[in-house]
This record gives sequence, structure tokens and C-alpha cells, in this order.
Amino acid sequence: MSFLQSRTRTAREGFGKPVLRKEDARLLVGGGCYSDDVNLDGQAYACFVRSPHAHALIRRVDTAAALATLGVIAVLTGADAASDGVKPLTHSPMPGNPHEDMIRSEAVAFIAPHPPIAADRARFVGEIVAIVIADTPAAARDGAERMVVEWTPLPAVTASTVAAAPGAERLYDGTASNLCVDAQVGDPAAADLAFSRAAHVVRLETWIHRVTGVTMEPRAAVGAWDPENGRYHIYAGAGGLGRTRTGVAGALGVPESAVRVIAREVGGNFGTRNSCYPEFALVAWAARRLGRPVKWTGERREAFLADYHGRDLVSHAELALDAEGTFLGFRGVNTSNVGAHAVSFHPLNKGMAISSTVYHVPAVSMRGRAVVTNTSPTTPYRSAGRPEVMFVMERLIDLAARRHGFDRVELRRKNLVPASAMPYRNGFGVVYDSGDYRAALDRTLALADWAGFESRRAEARRRGRYRGIGVANYLELNTGFPRERAHITVHPEGRVDLVLGTLSSGQGHATSFAQLLVEWLGVELAEVRLVTGDTDVTVTGGGAHSARALRLAAIVMAKASDQIVEKGTRIAAKMLEAAEADVEFVARRFRVKGTDRSVDLYEAAAQAPLDGLSDETNPLPSFPYGCAVCEVEVDPETGVVEVVRYTTVDDCGRAVNPMILHGQTHGGIAQGVGQALWEHCHYDADSGQLLSATLMDYAVPRADMLPPFTTEISEVPSTSHPLGLRGGGEGGTTPALGAVVNAICDALAELGVEHIEMPATPERVWHAIRNAGGGILAPSNRPS
Repeated sequence: MSFLQSRTRTAREGFGKPVLRKEDARLLVGGGCYSDDVNLDGQAYACFVRSPHAHALIRRVDTAAALATLGVIAVLTGADAASDGVKPLTHSPMPGNPHEDMIRSEAVAFIAPHPPIAADRARFVGEIVAIVIADTPAAARDGAERMVVEWTPLPAVTASTVAAAPGAERLYDGTASNLCVDAQVGDPAAADLAFSRAAHVVRLETWIHRVTGVTMEPRAAVGAWDPENGRYHIYAGAGGLGRTRTGVAGALGVPESAVRVIAREVGGNFGTRNSCYPEFALVAWAARRLGRPVKWTGERREAFLADYHGRDLVSHAELALDAEGTFLGFRGVNTSNVGAHAVSFHPLNKGMAISSTVYHVPAVSMRGRAVVTNTSPTTPYRSAGRPEVMFVMERLIDLAARRHGFDRVELRRKNLVPASAMPYRNGFGVVYDSGDYRAALDRTLALADWAGFESRRAEARRRGRYRGIGVANYLELNTGFPRERAHITVHPEGRVDLVLGTLSSGQGHATSFAQLLVEWLGVELAEVRLVTGDTDVTVTGGGAHSARALRLAAIVMAKASDQIVEKGTRIAAKMLEAAEADVEFVARRFRVKGTDRSVDLYEAAAQAPLDGLSDETNPLPSFPYGCAVCEVEVDPETGVVEVVRYTTVDDCGRAVNPMILHGQTHGGIAQGVGQALWEHCHYDADSGQLLSATLMDYAVPRADMLPPFTTEISEVPSTSHPLGLRGGGEGGTTPALGAVVNAICDALAELGVEHIEMPATPERVWHAIRNAGGGILAPSNRPS
């Protein structure tokens, strides 16, 4: 039987066991190798000169003072790049999976190019306009400070709705407007008919604001040129090396085979490091120009300015219900702010595809727009596009319940897609393979003691606090790069090498991937060595995004393991002088059935090469789901919101390592709650300056700002994955926005507050309390 059909969980450190992460012992004592740890002989150091303007023409770049700085070797500009034929980075902004494709080519007016260095116009604060290269990092910084650039400032637009308006300042010549995508999906006529027949209609206009990853490790890169074989070598941590190789090759005008990308440890990702960055191409280009390696290490302020951001979606949505609360229709317009260059339309696309979420809505219609603005480009950020649409739907349901007298839990139960309806095709044509949404909701409510909440509310009021509780259901749509490759080699000295095209940025791959081989091959966890992080070795693979790493790797690992058992059986049969049909493989040994004669896996590998290789393309999506309940207390005198309880149930299909999965959920909750309450990439509307470009201004959640979490894993096997797996890395984030804001609004309901925009800062909550008098609170800084 193939391991793909196996459901056993017998090994002590195998499938389903909460095994401690084996990589942590090395990382905790400084044994990791991050991008800044890489140093090459003879390397020079780069400092990037970045635009101080959100939108400006570059009239002249004077390099004389910088070149006269002690230690400076060279200064490279956009004009130099143009003369060398440097092209825009090659991104993949368009969705390419037929199971989720909402944005078709005919809906795209233009794809804004992404030159790694600006030559004639800067389009956001932090865009690179020159590179100063020196013998030391300090000398490079000194030279950069002496650069003289003459600018002609232009009007800047930072909000998507402003940029999309007629007459707005255009970022690109030759375009009709800043609107680069305008797609319509669903059935507008059916939705309009449903609304015309509705007893109740609720509307919400909201802005799911912009945030960024704030990875523990700022980006860094070392570029080198090998003239003997005509290849670029780039050492840079990323979410996946394939996209870095593709982006750099496109910019430098060479085939991908001429670019080698290497990474060891990656200190955080969350999606914002998945796409290729300008600095990666530029250090490689500079290395060839200079004939020596060039290194760059980013500073935290550079990261805030120039790392890709996430979210930034304006949504106008409506939900139609009949008199009994049955959902009849949903329609809306989502406008995505993609920043100055089109890196990705995926968040907009994925959000549109599952806008009706876990509920049965007979008639749906959604318009999706993408707009360029004078801000850093946006890209998928943990659970790309899904937290936004879950927030919108869950807020609409709470508004409907409050305005029209429904119980908010029963309203959800009434409209959930039942397990008996699986597989279920939603109104946008996306097929959910399996799931029991009602069970996840009910279990979360029980864990959170929803029934006992009113006593906790009353106790808080005696202390002068307003306590509220909120619930939010969620659904994921995980796809990602569909191709993955596994090469497993058994070495006779007692080691198994697993080569994969994924790349860990803290998810525990070295442990969870090894657990599968422990289960299937009977080896010890310590005997498995995961090999990733070098495009010359891994050949292909999509990295870690959209919860694809283990989900897709497990398939090719199982098939490669099957090949090892098949080959090993043939080898063992010869060694044991038995027929192949009489040899079985159990717990690392090839045994002649009914006897005590056997050969160890490693003994077989000593007789002949023993390996397996599988390279598969699997575009089928995955649909993790679950529910979150949040409780908050609000201080009416200061507006401070404290999260006092948080409970989730997340269905991952089957959990390979529950401990790691709980950790992923905890991190995801922190990021979701962080956006709901504190985090915000705040651009000044007039100047386009990023006002939150330091850790003093960008409020990252701290451990003492969050309570202990109650998390539980549900395991309803996915029917579209041969091992029953779903994704498991993003669910903590996806319902958090809705759960937190629903809880705040519940706490303040008796004061007349129906809705509050994110982030729900103390100032915003304080004003909501004092301005309350019914109606939705309009945020002062929401895009118009």
C-alpha cells in the first residue's frame, strides 16, 4: 500500500505527535546562518539612496561628493542601470490557478512595472534612486548622505479611493487612470433581484488598513558574479528562492539557470518576503560591475519604508436577509491598494473568491478593483485577502443581528453551509471540498464559555469596565505555487537526506517534515536531514506561502518514500535470497514474511543506491476553517481595550505536529489582534510620508499585551488531499479582525456604538464612546 493511503500513527516521533522542534537547539545557541551572517572574500558594502518624496521627477543625480568620500568605491544610478540594460523585476501578479481565478486578463488595464532602481521618477518614499558602494558599511552610509539629487515634486496619492477618482494624479504616463484592475464576478442580476426581495439589508463601508510583517530579521543580501561560468550568486533569505531567482533573472536579462540563490535561516516572513526585492537584483548587478561581491544589510527604518506591505482594502458591502434571517444575497466592491508597482493581485483575487465565506448565500456579486498609489507595493500577508473579507462578513452579520433583533450566534448557525452539502460550490464558482463548520462554531463557543459570559460582563461593570464578547467564523483558500519536488536519499551510514524546494522561516520544517519519514520509513527523527535553500540543489519548488509547504511536500515525499521501499524490497530480496513478493517492509526493516530473516534499511542502502524522487504539480486548493471567540474589556475613561480571553478552534485536516500547529496559531492570533488594535502603516495623505517608520511609531504587540490563548485543533480530513491535510499556518490570523472588533462593539453597544474602524486605538475608542448616539462611527482618517 502506498504511504499516501496510510492513516497509521504508530511511530513515537512520527505523524501526529507533539515533537519538540529539533532545529531549536541549534538556533538558540546562535548556530543559525542568516543573511547578514554571510560574508565573502573581498566583499564591498552597499548603501541605497532612497527617495524622500512620495512622487517626484528625478532631474539630476550628482555623484561627485559621494565619490570623493573616503572609502567609497563606486556610485551607481538609474541611468547606469538603464545603460546596462537592467529591466523591471519579473513578478507574478496575476492569479494562475483555475480553481480560484477571479481576475481574468480582460479585467486588467495595465500591470505597473517594478524597476529595481528609479531612473526618471520616484513613486514612493523609500524607492531606490542610487547605490553607494564602499569598503565599509560606514563609508557607504557617509557617501550616501553626500549624494545630491535634484527633484521636481509631484502631487502624491496614498489612498486607493482617492487614486481611483477621476482627475487624480496619475502615477504612470500613457494610462487612462490609476485603476489597473476592474473585475466583476458572481451574478449581479441575481444579486440585485435578491436585494429587491429582502426584508432586511445591512451595509458596511470599511477600510482594512495597511500593515507590514516586521520580521525579526531585517532583509540582507550578498551578490557575487562568477565570470568563469557566467553566473550570478545571491545569498538572501526569502519565502522561497524560486521567485527570487525568477525576479533577478528577469531584471538582469539572463536565463534563470544563470542565477543561483542561496539561503539558510530566514528570520520571519509572513508573506512579505515571498516576492523578489529590488535589492537582490541590484547587489548582483553591482557585483558584476565592480568585479567583487557586494553586501547590503537593511536597517529597520528601511524595512518599514521599503518592505512590501499587506492588506489595505476598502470594502463597500451589503447583505440581504429575509424576515426570518436567511441570507438571500451579498454584493460589494473591494478596492485594493497595490502600491506604486504591481507585485501581486492575489489578495484581491482570493478575497473575491470566498467573499461569502462559510455561509450559504444564494446570490452573490463582487466587483474587485486594484489601484496604484504612491506607497510601498503590497503583497500577500499572512492569509492574503481572507482576513479582510471575513471581517466584512462577520461585521455585517453582527450589524444585522443588532439592528433586526436576531441572536448573533443563531443567525450564524442558521446560514452556515452544512456538512451534508459538501462538496459545496459557492456563488463565485469555488468548490469547498469538505468541512463541518457548525461543529467548529459550537466547540469554540463551548470552550469560550459563551453561555457564562453575562456574569463576566456584570462583574466587569462593577469594576467600571465595559466587557464584550465577539465571535467570527472563517474559511481559508490555500493554493500557492502548485509544483513541488522531493528527493530522498538513504545513506548507509545511517542518515536520510530530504531535498525539498520549500524554505522555512520559523515554521519548524526540519521537525515536521522529518516526522513523516519517521512514520513511513521507521528511521529516527535525528537521522533525517532536511536540505533546502539552494536553487542548484533543490532544482524547483514554491517555498512556503499559502500554507503550501507541508501540504504539497507531503505528497511528493510519500511518493518518493514509496519508491525507496520498492527499490529496497528488490535489494533485500536478493540479499535474503527470497522472492520480492515475500518481502514486506515494517519499521525500517525488510522482512521475509513469516520468518525472522530481515535486512535493515541502511543495510540495503549499503548494497546499492537507495533513493526516491517525485516531482508533482497539484493545483487543487485547500480549505482550512474554524472559529474564534474574543473577549475584551474597555476602559471608558481612556478608551484602552484589553483582550482578556481568546479562544479558537482550527481545522487543519490532519495535524502532523500539533505542538507546532498550536504555535503557528498563537503567532497568527498575535498578528491578527495586532492589526485590529495597534498596528498601522500610516501614510500622511498630503505628503505621502510614512509616519510609522520606526518601532516607536509602529505598535507591534508585546507578550504582556495579550492573554494566554485557548486553542484546539479539529481534524476533519480533507477529501481533496490524499493524506487528508489542509493548511495550518494562517488560521490564527484570519478570524481575528472580526472577532476583536465584534467584541469591542458588543462591549460598547449599550452606549450606542455600532461599529468602529481598525486599528481600535484608545483615541479612536474614546472618541467613539463620547460621540456615540447611534449609527456607524465614521473614522476621521479612512480614505474617502
